[in-house]
Amino acid sequence: MELSGEIRQQLIPTFKVEQLEHVQTVTEGLLALEGRPGPAEQKSILASIFRAAHSMKGAAQAVNVPTVAKLGHALEDLLLHAKEGRLSFSAELFDLLHESLDAVGLVLEQAELDNEETPPDVIGLLKQLGEVNAIANGATMSVPEARPTPAAQAPSPPEAAKESPANNPETLRETSQTSETSATAEPEESKRLELPTSQTSDQTIRVSVNKLDALMAQSSELLAAKIRAEQRLVEVRELELSTTEWQKKWHALRPHQSRLLRNQQKGNGRTPTKQFELTHDLTTLVEFFYQNQDMPRQFNTKINTLYRQFANDIMRLSLNINELQEEIKRMRMLPLATITKTFGRIVRDIAREQNKQINLVILGEETELDKRVLEQIKDPLIHMLRNAADHGIESSEKRLQAGKPATGEIVLEARQQGTNVVITIADDGTGLDLEKLRHAAVRKGLLTQTEAAQLDDAEAKMLVFSSGLSTSQIITNISGRGVGMDIVRKNVEDLQGMLEVCFEPGQGTTYSMTLPLTLASSHGLLVQAGGQLFALPLTNIERMVQVER
Repeated sequence: MELSGEIRQQLIPTFKVEQLEHVQTVTEGLLALEGRPGPAEQKSILASIFRAAHSMKGAAQAVNVPTVAKLGHALEDLLLHAKEGRLSFSAELFDLLHESLDAVGLVLEQAELDNEETPPDVIGLLKQLGEVNAIANGATMSVPEARPTPAAQAPSPPEAAKESPANNPETLRETSQTSETSATAEPEESKRLELPTSQTSDQTIRVSVNKLDALMAQSSELLAAKIRAEQRLVEVRELELSTTEWQKKWHALRPHQSRLLRNQQKGNGRTPTKQFELTHDLTTLVEFFYQNQDMPRQFNTKINTLYRQFANDIMRLSLNINELQEEIKRMRMLPLATITKTFGRIVRDIAREQNKQINLVILGEETELDKRVLEQIKDPLIHMLRNAADHGIESSEKRLQAGKPATGEIVLEARQQGTNVVITIADDGTGLDLEKLRHAAVRKGLLTQTEAAQLDDAEAKMLVFSSGLSTSQIITNISGRGVGMDIVRKNVEDLQGMLEVCFEPGQGTTYSMTLPLTLASSHGLLVQAGGQLFALPLTNIERMVQVER
């Protein structure tokens, strides 16, 4: 039964998220295959990405996005041909597979806008995929071999592997039936609950960040209530001190009370009538004193008990609010891997375009940061990776001449350091050329010749983050405008982070970013000056001193 347009548009956002996960699974698998894995690992990777492509096709059919279904089907066929050895895992085949995944993303964007028109580029790509699959059905090789680079020359499966049951196309299709059923059913849910296969894993559910922000705002209101309760506690304490003082004064009156009683008993020669009236009044007053002299003590005892109970209640409230805030912060925390999934593809494409051999290593992907921090550092990290691949890593020929391995390496590493996270991007390329940076700054009018000459090395290396400055004389789609590293600087500053760079000529460059783990809340120091109250972030305070007027 065909879905109505209204229901289809309600399902599209969930469908898009799930499809992008399938796209990422296939992308990571392709990048792994380009790394020349062994036969056993290659077989496992192929099975995994085949299932993802199969699920992609099934889900697209369920929500009536035929173009994605066709792309998923074509990917299935290509992968099966490659698995059976009818297609070579050449650089051109990898390029075609990556382009197909890019096309899926493009069609998903259009589907979200309720645009059912297939882009001309996608139509051409589908035709190309069909031609390759058609040739593969009747030929032993359909895509010509590429130049022998590690990123492009993964071996074809051995003949023995082709005949094993795990490599049979029907077996692969049967293995993916569960994925297809799941993918078909999932878009019908308004919320997606992921149930990991491991019994010890936490169950997860997607939650809107806006809802988490609203929850954090409510916890802030609770914090304000706690502060008001603490103020009431101070007032109760003041009342307790007042009753204590009252009790002291009662004790001070006791000698006067005793003398008055003795004088009343002597009479002092007064007439019987006056004596009776005085005796009656003093007796009444003295009895009142006796009755009330213990009241301050009782009152003080009750207030003291109330104060202790109130203090315990506020302490528990404070603990609960602090735990709530920490839990909300943790809910907003996501691993670095959330944004690094596309980095391998980015570096791979630059290496292919510039005929370089580059290996990207990512360490500490499990390090967690606030979602807002991740969003703001994604672009800086991409710019630094592109800069390292474009400017840092040399061509294989130059590296061999310099006595280096032909394949360059870029290492992205994240680690937690107290309440901050440190992210470094290091390459083993040429390092910075400070003279080029100085000349570029003069050429762009950022510095005069004299000012540039007066810069020491520590100042000169920071020119790399200047807006509009680039050491490249040629503007390409990768670099040359001097904008990328300026974006890095600005975003890090907006996050109240720190940025450092160090290098060794001919050996490589390392960029370091020190960032806060979370932006959900921060502690500040309240300072009053000129009748105004200011809050200074504690991360920006080096020390506090008392100054004489």
